[in-house]
Amino acid sequence: MSCCRCHRTFSVPDEVHWQSLRDPEPGGEVRVVAFVEDDPAVLRMVRVPGGWHGEGVAAPHPELTGPEPWAVVGQCWAGREHPVVDVTDWSARGRSNAAVAALVRVAPDLARPGAAAAEGALAVASDDGSGVTTQQSGDQA
Repeated sequence: MSCCRCHRTFSVPDEVHWQSLRDPEPGGEVRVVAFVEDDPAVLRMVRVPGGWHGEGVAAPHPELTGPEPWAVVGQCWAGREHPVVDVTDWSARGRSNAAVAALVRVAPDLARPGAAAAEGALAVASDDGSGVTTQQSGDQA
């Protein structure tokens, strides 16, 4: 099996996929794509107004880059095209799981159903990907 310099395979998967130079952009229901067999947490392309934006821990300077056209979505750092697959469901699950994980890390007692109401406390947990989590608690008036 031959591989690209970026270490991705050149093989085409059996599952539904797109190659951005060959295939038209998928419909609007596809919001997030990732390279085949890659972890979307590492690198993914998210549909934004005006195109697609790279996100994930391996995205090069996501805070400084703007939207890219569909034609570059499947391009690796070595300049080769690779197939991408729809990971929109992964993205939706990941956000909800991150919120629950943040709450459990910050206030495990409040993660129990009904705990906040029973104890009269409020906990606000946020995990925006920066690793910073906040907590606020106290009695409600």
